[in-house]
Amino acid sequence: SGVVVSGTAPVTDLPHLPPQDLAAERELLGACLLDGTVLEEAGMVLDPPDFYRTQHQRFWRAMVAGATTGQAADPVAMAHWLQTHGAYVAGDLADLADLWKDIILPREARACIPRLLTASVTRALILLATHWIEMAYQPGQEAEALCLRIGQDVQRLSHRLAPSGLFRGTVAERG
Repeated sequence: SGVVVSGTAPVTDLPHLPPQDLAAERELLGACLLDGTVLEEAGMVLDPPDFYRTQHQRFWRAMVAGATTGQAADPVAMAHWLQTHGAYVAGDLADLADLWKDIILPREARACIPRLLTASVTRALILLATHWIEMAYQPGQEAEALCLRIGQDVQRLSHRLAPSGLFRGTVAERG
């Protein structure tokens, strides 16, 4: 699942645009509309927070939820899911239909998965680093405790990359 760090600045408050790959997001979402096996494979690795755009996160939730109930991943079914779950925003149906424009071959879409995961983990690492810096300035913060926390956080992030083969360190099951 995505990394959530309490007490850190929201992504919009960062001085630079966080890492993201909007083209890969659209291409993967479009390919999932075409081929359910792409959705199945990506669903084993990606979570909604792995998508940078909030809209893409909502679309991903709708696709995955539909797949778990046996619904086809098509724009109308997804818009219906979003409406019934209070997540529909005006213009979603048109934007869902536009995903058909970005459809790529399933083989190429699978290459989007590690691109999205890498960007997501990098965003999480930036937020965690900000949090670590804030912790280091707290009175009474011990260096050993901070180092232990940093090590645990980095290990958790590296485990996010391990199932996709992106990280060559310790391989652990995604939990």
